[in-house]
Amino acid sequence: SGMAAKAFLAARVARQPFDSSADLIASGFSMRRLRTSSGQMAVYEAGTGHPIVFLHGIGGGASAWTWGFVAPAFAETHRVVLADWIGWGASDRPQRFI
Repeated sequence: SGMAAKAFLAARVARQPFDSSADLIASGFSMRRLRTSSGQMAVYEAGTGHPIVFLHGIGGGASAWTWGFVAPAFAETHRVVLADWIGWGASDRPQRFI
């Protein structure tokens, strides 16, 4: 809904410096870390119901935060999962990926 996007934007504007994890958590998402062979992967979850997984691209500055304006609205009726790929966002950045 528009209310979820407005809440996300308000959380973002109020916070300096930029922190993608804090913005998602302020929107009702919980964060956990998944251990992979390449490092810890940040995963954010909210809502219940049928799951929807949002994956970000690989352009400059890409992260799960990319979905922050739309994902909260889907979390009202679905289980929403956002992930930061290894090397992006709040996930580990192993030297071999940099």
